[in-house]
Amino acid sequence: MSLKKSLDEGIRPHNHEFTSKVISLGTELFRKGFGYKQIESVFEALAPYLHKKGPSDSVIRQWMMQIGFFKLHEPLPQGGWMMLGDVTFDIGTIKCLITLAVDINMLHERGDYTLSSKDLVIAGIHPTECSNGEFAYQAFQEGVNSLEIT
Repeated sequence: MSLKKSLDEGIRPHNHEFTSKVISLGTELFRKGFGYKQIESVFEALAPYLHKKGPSDSVIRQWMMQIGFFKLHEPLPQGGWMMLGDVTFDIGTIKCLITLAVDINMLHERGDYTLSSKDLVIAGIHPTECSNGEFAYQAFQEGVNSLEIT
């Protein structure tokens, strides 16, 4: 089977220009540490094997945002979840508190409590102009209340 046939075969998700195989390849490259422009360049190199021009960096960014939105609303499996938070960045007067959930039971089973990005689940994104204890408490309460444990 040729690479062209392989990438062009498959399901084309609703309202998507590219097949699920192309989308999967782009998102996997992102997870491996490639940037949006680098992934676009990979698809440019693969252009002879695609039925049309590959996805642009902005299309790849939209895919990753859609995956992030899905993950943000995905129910968590049963576990002993602990919440962490950090005011991660400022944009002008706006600060953003990110709340994360970590399954302590999974870390215990693994026998290693060293956290990696794969261990963290985003529980909430909370923009504010005033980051204080009351705001953090309310954000964590929202995070705990919004966690749907299956």
